[in-house]
Amino acid sequence: MYLIFGASQGLGLSLAKQLKKRGNKVIGVSRRKSVQHEDSVYFSQWIPCDALDKDTMLSTLKNIGSTRDLNVISTMSAPFLGIKNLIDVLEECNIKRFVLVTSLGCGDGWEYLSERARKAFGEYVREKTLGETWLQSSSLNYIIIRPGGLRDDNVTGTGILSQGKEVHGYINRDELSRLIIESLDSKSAAGQAFECVDPEYTA
Repeated sequence: MYLIFGASQGLGLSLAKQLKKRGNKVIGVSRRKSVQHEDSVYFSQWIPCDALDKDTMLSTLKNIGSTRDLNVISTMSAPFLGIKNLIDVLEECNIKRFVLVTSLGCGDGWEYLSERARKAFGEYVREKTLGETWLQSSSLNYIIIRPGGLRDDNVTGTGILSQGKEVHGYINRDELSRLIIESLDSKSAAGQAFECVDPEYTA
């Protein structure tokens, strides 16, 4: 079973579609009270929840039933406090498997951001880096995914996860979703942070 925070649109919705196609049960969580009618088919349950409200988040997780085989994915654009709340609540509920999607430039990727990029979205990257650091000091069985610029397109099969080198570029949401799901299926990805782009993506 999969629980997706930030599921109402973009990457979160793309993940839900691919997981549903695989036959997985998906629970969507978002600040929005409901998902668009045509997208509701991808979710077995929809839960409105603001990540900045820790008490509501805690009750949300406690009320979803069995969490033994639960995989949690966050695609939220929430500030550090929202990510911290989620990590703290997952620990309190003894939910271990967690994927945090951040951005290129986070963590040790900061040195590779141009001055222009730092001025444009450096504050966002710094907030996400704080979330990564909090996660890395937690007890969770985590995976961190740092995608490049996000675009809309179909799965290409050419996106890659990399580590320890300078990376720039783009990836489309469906291809990123494929790689996130693959990372959850891989035992070797646990406790790792990956940069993620599609070298064949030219748009």
